[in-house]
Amino acid sequence: MKRIVVILLLLTSIDVLAQKYLTLSNNDGMYTLKCKINNVPLNMIINPGAEKVVFSADMGSFLLQNGIVSKEDFSEINNELIVTIRELEISGTTIRNVQAIISSSYVGPPVLGQSAFAKMGRYSIKGNQLILYDVKTDRSYAIQYGNKWLDKKSLIDRIDRKAGAYMNYLRLEGDMRVDFVEWLNEIRQRLYDGRVSFGQNSSSSCLTNLGSIKLQCCYNYNNRGVRGRGNNYVDIRQHVINLVCGVAEALSQKSQTDINGVIFE
Repeated sequence: MKRIVVILLLLTSIDVLAQKYLTLSNNDGMYTLKCKINNVPLNMIINPGAEKVVFSADMGSFLLQNGIVSKEDFSEINNELIVTIRELEISGTTIRNVQAIISSSYVGPPVLGQSAFAKMGRYSIKGNQLILYDVKTDRSYAIQYGNKWLDKKSLIDRIDRKAGAYMNYLRLEGDMRVDFVEWLNEIRQRLYDGRVSFGQNSSSSCLTNLGSIKLQCCYNYNNRGVRGRGNNYVDIRQHVINLVCGVAEALSQKSQTDINGVIFE
C-alpha cells in the first residue's frame, strides 16, 4: 500500500478526458510548477493574480548570458523592461510569445502570471492542482462567432468598457439609460451561460435565441425595448444588440489566441 501511495505522489500530471491535472509543489506556502523556457527547465511560482510573468533582474541576466533569450527579445513598454519568451512549456503544453517583466525590485523565483495563463485557455486551481481544459470538448469558457471562438471574459469585459460611451453617444438619459443597462445585463449573463449565441453573420441581428427574454423594464412596450423620446422612438434592445455584435466583430479581428485557438485580449 505504501508503495502505491509513493507512486501516486510522484505523478506530476494526469489527463482525464478533456482536462489535464498538474500537481503543484508547495514550497513555504507558495505553489510552484516545473516549466521550460525555450527548452530550459525552471521552477516557477504560480500566481494568476500577477499581470505578467515576472523575472528578477538576476534571472533576466542569466537568461540573456546563457543564450536562452536574445537581445532581440527585449523591449521597453510603458517604462517596463519586457522580455518575450518564444516558447513556454508547461507539462507538455507549449504556449508561445509570452511577455515577461524584468523587475529590478523583485528577488524571488520566476512568477507564472496572467500573460501565460491567458494563453492556456480555461484553467482552474483547486488545492495543489492546476487544471487545464481543452476547448475542443469543453467550450464553456468560449463562444462561437462565425468560424472563430471568442473568450467570453474578454468579450464581456470589452462590452462593459464600451457601454458607457455608447449610451452617451445615443444620448440616453433617465429611464432609457436604466432600460439599456437592464437589457445589457440580461444579454451579458445569457452570453456567459450559453443561452444566447451568435448567428452566421455579423449584422446588427447577429444574436439568436433572444425571444424568451422578458424584462420588467420593458412590459410597457411589448418586450421590444422601444421607449418614446419626443416624436421619435428608441429601440433600446436593438441598440444593445448593436453594441454586443459590434464588440464581438472587433474582438474577432484580434490575432491573439490561446492554445485552443480562442481569441482573447
